[in-house]
Amino acid sequence: MDKLEHAKIREVILDRAEAIIAKKGVISLKISDFTKGLGISTTLFYSLFQTKEDILVALTTRAFNQTLTMRWWINFNDNSGLEKFIAYILEEIKFTEEHSLHSAISTISCNRLIFKNANSVHLKELNHLAREYWETPIQLLIQAREQQEIQATDEQINQLCHLLCTYLRGREMINNTYTGKEYSEELRFDNARFITQLLKELCPNHSIKPQTLRNAQELRRKLVGYRSNISVS
Repeated sequence: MDKLEHAKIREVILDRAEAIIAKKGVISLKISDFTKGLGISTTLFYSLFQTKEDILVALTTRAFNQTLTMRWWINFNDNSGLEKFIAYILEEIKFTEEHSLHSAISTISCNRLIFKNANSVHLKELNHLAREYWETPIQLLIQAREQQEIQATDEQINQLCHLLCTYLRGREMINNTYTGKEYSEELRFDNARFITQLLKELCPNHSIKPQTLRNAQELRRKLVGYRSNISVS
């Protein structure tokens, strides 16, 4: 069996795993779901995934691979660093709200117990992608500082990004519970206002230009098209 056929079977297994997790939860995953459920031999399955933890890590890696890279964000010159930062964070919040399953699997996969039982081959790629994912907003704020849009030390930038990371994970937890999601919809929390309030402390005169916010929102609307162009190329 060639590499292309292996890759296709791998994707089928991941699709099946995602469907099972969405319906029954992570604990319900069994090897027989793939060997018997998909008619895949045990030998073939174990040549692709040695443990259930490998599947979780692979699902997270696949989700990260669907995002724009840090290099793309840094080198994209149509918007300023601050505009890109705002667009990036708001887009990630939107992702946790609309794709809470993928976001939850991502969090589970980063658990130490999962890492302990996952194969190093799968972890190496995930570690690289995850590090780049969380480094992107830091680099965008550094770019904004170079463009004199903000006045902040490295420590302030790191602290802000850490706070936003915690906020993102909190949003994810809310959206993965029925009561929490209901409460979230009722509250109608203004994410854009929250982000701008935090950023104002780093901006000259503690204010963000209205045009900066408009440009950030416009960039968000264009992101789908940019992702499509990259996937085609």
